[in-house]
Amino acid sequence: MTMPPGDSSQLASPVDELFTDDARTAEIRADWLTFYDSEYRPVVRFVMRCGASLQAAEDAVQDAFVDAWALTARSDAWLAITDPRGWIRRVALRKYQRPPGKHRRLAAVPVGNFPEITQPGRNHADLTDQTMFVISALRRLEPEQQAAMAFHLDGFTGPQIASQLGITDQKARDLLKAARRVLSRELASTKDEG
Repeated sequence: MTMPPGDSSQLASPVDELFTDDARTAEIRADWLTFYDSEYRPVVRFVMRCGASLQAAEDAVQDAFVDAWALTARSDAWLAITDPRGWIRRVALRKYQRPPGKHRRLAAVPVGNFPEITQPGRNHADLTDQTMFVISALRRLEPEQQAAMAFHLDGFTGPQIASQLGITDQKARDLLKAARRVLSRELASTKDEG
């Protein structure tokens, strides 16, 4: 078949389509790696604010990022996520909160009575007693309040929190208000004692 001069751009070979898809997937995965580098530690802190130990938070976040990585193989699936920061936190929280069962790995060594091991973070605030005290106070909140407050501490607005938790805007505001009241009482009582 003879092509008219200058008209060869109209036909794309299957090799060209494959190369374009591979290049697009590579670009999406490169963007995903940047997302992972910037969000891994904040998401671990987010899950810890929801009551998890460091180890449980890291496990949940790793599982969430594995799910996200799997979505990058189908570029349309990863690109369909409109708020990746909220999505990864929501998935990590669900991974942490899921009940034990055949689909959840159980720890090989019981860790119930061992103290948490702190690991150096990017800044000194991660290692301070005040940070650990605030995390301890956050763990005393109800689960819904923990999640709402954790989203709030990560910079999400009330409507964004409502969207991520699947609740109304009013319910999100109520959860934040109740969490602030409990935290204020918890933190003030220790300040008075100290």
